[in-house]
Amino acid sequence: MKQPNARDRDIRLAEELLAKGNYRDAMAGALTPREASRYLGISDSALRLWRSKGVGPRHFAAGAKLIRYRRADLDAWVEARLCEPAAAEPEVAR
Repeated sequence: MKQPNARDRDIRLAEELLAKGNYRDAMAGALTPREASRYLGISDSALRLWRSKGVGPRHFAAGAKLIRYRRADLDAWVEARLCEPAAAEPEVAR
């Protein structure tokens, strides 16, 4: 059985707190959209566009203007998009 890592535990704890209505503790340390875009190294508008299309990282929205991101969710989103390195091209004999 796979052991949960720290990120998985953080996500599970935050989800449990949210389910109980404890938003303040669940969102402790959460990032604003601007902070999240800097963390990911992308523009604010790219993150906003991805959020509107439903293809960006998980976020918490309480109304149109209160958007927050958890670092664990940003890390999980990046991790899910990592690509394996391409196999080296075989050398052609000349």
